[in-house]
Amino acid sequence: MCNASRPLLVCLFTLTAALACGAAGCTSAVTQLQRGKTLDRLQFEVNVGMSAPISGKAVQSVIDAEDALKQRIDSATSQGTALTDDDARALTEVAAAVLLFTPIPSTELSVRGGIGWGVDVGLRLTGPRTQLDVKWQALDARQHGLDLGLSLAVASHSSPAPSLWESAFSVAESLKIAEYQRRDVTLSLIGSRDFNPMFSAWFALAYSRSSIVIGSALQGAAAKANIDASALEIDEVMHQYGGQLGCRVGYKYVFLLIELSVMQADFSPTILGEKLNLSGPIITPSIALQATF
Repeated sequence: MCNASRPLLVCLFTLTAALACGAAGCTSAVTQLQRGKTLDRLQFEVNVGMSAPISGKAVQSVIDAEDALKQRIDSATSQGTALTDDDARALTEVAAAVLLFTPIPSTELSVRGGIGWGVDVGLRLTGPRTQLDVKWQALDARQHGLDLGLSLAVASHSSPAPSLWESAFSVAESLKIAEYQRRDVTLSLIGSRDFNPMFSAWFALAYSRSSIVIGSALQGAAAKANIDASALEIDEVMHQYGGQLGCRVGYKYVFLLIELSVMQADFSPTILGEKLNLSGPIITPSIALQATF
């Protein structure tokens, strides 16, 4: 394909993909959807796809407890009594579990381009998450039987938290999300091989460090508890580690990508002096359509 036409085709495909990615969930997981092999200079890949994180039982039980928590809050309200510290802590725990781990499908759009010298760069939009990454290819399959790439990614999350929380959960009338910040740094080692022009497979080992701030305050009848909002603030670091397996099937310029990610999240914020456990596995199946130029 003519190199001169590639930027225009990338723009057209990206615009179409962006329109298809109009709706997305809040939760975002660590995925790769790329090979260890880097792109040649002025070569491009555009992906549009979807991932659906499935959180572990511990996190899911916290989210499932929302109905019981709502009943306790309603009971306290009807009796004219203040919320207990335990209920305020449970409210904040549910909010954190919802914002970080709710299993809502997220659409994804990514653009990747080769700059030469065994290096390519990528921009990825996954729901509220914007990620920039650079990948360097350390091994070439032509000499070593395996393409091995090292990727460093940084990501920032916008704040859909108030709208998601308020629209989806009845206890939101008792807790207001005033602030939501998240910054991720992810290091990945990606090995892949192109078995033929139609089929490729990859594996990856990944570690991600996330700085998370969630500011909240009791409101409505729950505000009678008179608990300082700073006691409910979460300002913690979450660690994730694990890996991905994936494959790519197609021909020439269009490919289907399928991937399974398994990551362990370690996250134990302290609320009102008590450490909570929101750690557990996150399993994320992903699928994407890729165009190469």
